[in-house]
Amino acid sequence: MPRILSIAAGHLREAELSIAFQERRIKEWVAVDQDSKSVEECHRRYCGSVVNPIRGSVRGFLAGKIGTGGFDFIYAAGLFDYLKDPVAKALVRKMCDMLNAEGVLLVANFADGLIDSGYMEAFMDWRLIYRKEQGIIGLFSEYCENAAINLHAFTDSWKAIIYCIAEKPH
Repeated sequence: MPRILSIAAGHLREAELSIAFQERRIKEWVAVDQDSKSVEECHRRYCGSVVNPIRGSVRGFLAGKIGTGGFDFIYAAGLFDYLKDPVAKALVRKMCDMLNAEGVLLVANFADGLIDSGYMEAFMDWRLIYRKEQGIIGLFSEYCENAAINLHAFTDSWKAIIYCIAEKPH
């Protein structure tokens, strides 16, 4: 019965695809987002379930106002593209501290060299921070020097998104 934390959760649409969620094998799924409409949608969509929608920001996390820890899985799938390295590193450190032993952290970031970046910027006014695999691994470097964390980074098959998985040993 894992505890899960989603940062910048949006509408948490991935819950609908989760077999563990459907089979009620999750203790708690905390969905944090700074957008009040997304939090309201999570309340509406998952009312009465283990999903706990919370309105909050990166600043709130870093100040210790959100979440106490004890999570088995923490992920941020659409946030790090907006965070400059100093803030991203501080958030990684906080997220790792919130993990239980044997917990897993997943961070995603659009890849440097994304072929569609020009279109996204010109027509969608979507300006992101793109990273290479070493760049996303570098976000964990300071934390990993002081803690035993296993890191693995990989790019999706379209070379559009880089994923970094950090595993905290027992």
